[in-house]
Amino acid sequence: MSSTNKITLKSSDGKTFEVYEDVALESQTIKHMIKKNSGSDNEIVILNVKGKILTKVKKRVDDLKAWDAEFMKQVDQDTLNDLLLAAIYLNIKELLDLTCPAIVEARRRDTLFI
Repeated sequence: MSSTNKITLKSSDGKTFEVYEDVALESQTIKHMIKKNSGSDNEIVILNVKGKILTKVKKRVDDLKAWDAEFMKQVDQDTLNDLLLAAIYLNIKELLDLTCPAIVEARRRDTLFI
């Protein structure tokens, strides 16, 4: 689930993109820029990436989030638990980040119906 905070990314050729902060924070470079510019406006200038490429990066991130959401809808609780164990064993941070909130949400739903 995306945060409601948005930031503006500005490409090297001056094109601007409004994105959710949690999406932007997937980039360690942007994360560092946000921390460095704490307290200033929410525009982050990406000096080494043109707008055409930033558009493709944003689309890839958006598509991946949509794919992840659809994938998680198709996974039962046992499979979800196995995915979590595999993510821990294989040390796959992105899979941990995907499965942990889903497990918490599933457990929360289960306790509501007990």
